[in-house]
Amino acid sequence: MSRPLGSRYTITESLGRGAMGEVFAAEDVDGRDLAVKVLHPDLAQDQSVVSRFVQERGILVSLADPHLVHVEDLVVEGETLAIVMERIHGPNLATYLAGQGTLPPAEVCRLGAGIATGLAAVHAAGVVHRDVKPENVLLDTTGSETSPKVTDFGVSVLTDSQRTRSTMLVGTPEYIAPELANGSEPSPAADLYSLGVMLYKLCCGVTPFAGGSLIAVLKRAAELPPGRPGGIPDELWDLIHWLLSKRPEQRPDSAHSLAFQLTALAQTLDGPAAPVLSEPPPAPGPSVTETPTQFSGLAAPTVVEPNLNKTGNEANSSGPGRKSRKALILGAAVAVVALVLAGVLATTLLRPTATNASSATTTSAVNDSPSPSLSATPTATISSTPSATSSASVSATAAPGTVPNLVGKLLPDAQRLLGTSTRLQVTDKFDPSSPDGTVLTQDPQPGTDLSTLGIMKVTVSRSAITTYLADQSAVNGSMSSGSANISGVAYPHSLSATFCDYSPEGASVEYNLGRNYQTFAATAGVSDDSQSNSSTVLVEVFADGRKVSSQTVSYGQAFPINVDMTNVLRLKIQWQGATCGKDGRASLVVGDARILGAPGVVPMPTSTQ
Repeated sequence: MSRPLGSRYTITESLGRGAMGEVFAAEDVDGRDLAVKVLHPDLAQDQSVVSRFVQERGILVSLADPHLVHVEDLVVEGETLAIVMERIHGPNLATYLAGQGTLPPAEVCRLGAGIATGLAAVHAAGVVHRDVKPENVLLDTTGSETSPKVTDFGVSVLTDSQRTRSTMLVGTPEYIAPELANGSEPSPAADLYSLGVMLYKLCCGVTPFAGGSLIAVLKRAAELPPGRPGGIPDELWDLIHWLLSKRPEQRPDSAHSLAFQLTALAQTLDGPAAPVLSEPPPAPGPSVTETPTQFSGLAAPTVVEPNLNKTGNEANSSGPGRKSRKALILGAAVAVVALVLAGVLATTLLRPTATNASSATTTSAVNDSPSPSLSATPTATISSTPSATSSASVSATAAPGTVPNLVGKLLPDAQRLLGTSTRLQVTDKFDPSSPDGTVLTQDPQPGTDLSTLGIMKVTVSRSAITTYLADQSAVNGSMSSGSANISGVAYPHSLSATFCDYSPEGASVEYNLGRNYQTFAATAGVSDDSQSNSSTVLVEVFADGRKVSSQTVSYGQAFPINVDMTNVLRLKIQWQGATCGKDGRASLVVGDARILGAPGVVPMPTSTQ
């Protein structure tokens, strides 16, 4: 039975039910296939939740990434609160894994890279998912390759902080980061921990600390390093082990950098899936609470700004309404010891290739071969929070040495070379000449005594954030946007304007860059569909009133534009017919006009819908 929702949507059959609401199939007035999550009625009676629905609509609707289930709309209708989303016709990752058992390492990395890319977009908007698990990843099977899409991040934005604090746990216990189990505020690092648990399960079929009661699961996650299943390549295991670091500041810097590393690994790893396990392997060493003396002299952890957004998917969102006596005792012990100390020890506890700390091999010899080129590097705002390495193959008590030359190394390799006694303070820089994640500079320089070094400062190259002007609002003037052809080549993100018609003086369009970008790039030409093929047009580009490019453009040729926009407030494109043929007007195309900037500087898009 169908029923209307608002003025645009019609809800049909139920697709699933959870603790926070029910998901229905739906369609809009244009016949588009959608899914709608209708939240429980008690939430609609909470005025703070209703207010957040109104306030946060722009953030959720503007979030767009190929690896996110797109939120189309938020509907408030009487006592109904609903999130309208694109509908994905494919299984969730949990269902898919149940049928496969385990996945080959390359496939684990490929799916993980997509999930990390989606999380990077979520984190860039200031949202923490808080319930990253296979059930909240849908698999889009409509393309040539199955594509993961993260869902239910919207619920975490819309639930209020007071409701979140009313329970000890929000999320699924086996995927919860240790710091959240002890009452800390959620940060993106907690989502990365959950992704690490997910990758572990994709490799072997079980989560690393599964078994027994909820308290037992949380206690093992806080105190013990993960046991290593057989059949996982060293490179992938090091990355999973890093993600499962007990301390959030010791995990990878960002979901973006993690996506890059997983993409690179996916192209280099080969081999079959590992055997399916019924329970995780035992931890390779003692509880972290048994060896607190390992951490004397550790630098203070970086404080991460809290995010008060609530949980994502509700299907397994459970936890005690208040902390029991046992939970409080556990929380006190684990908070003092595990959160402050466990992350570093977790990285020194033994892999299956070593039997004790003294025999652990330091991976100071790192493969210097260049990483394979990537066809599509994920982009998102990058955190510059200092990060400590946690490679399982480097001992925290490594013999004193000197600082190695890190310039030219990828960030994970640099971290392995330094060892766990030195933290990396990372500054990101847009550098199109270097592969993403490459160390550009270091301080101190090679040769410094490593034993006295607490922090290593590095500048790391990052791929540009690309923004198409066709998706931006001009502050002055206008050009049409859409796909256009120049000399037989299609440019889908083009700006177009006619010339040699009724405006011999020419025209212009201006955009506000806000000093956030470094480059303007495009391809200029006369549209293949122009009425005239003999007219030419003068195209000029100005940066804060200063002319930085001038080119006379003619039919049948493509002219590249690439100009510096560093510290520029206003970008102006101006055009005027240079020669006008007798056979009519023509159309200027500024093909794929785009502005590029550094991660962490380029602002996230906002929506006025």
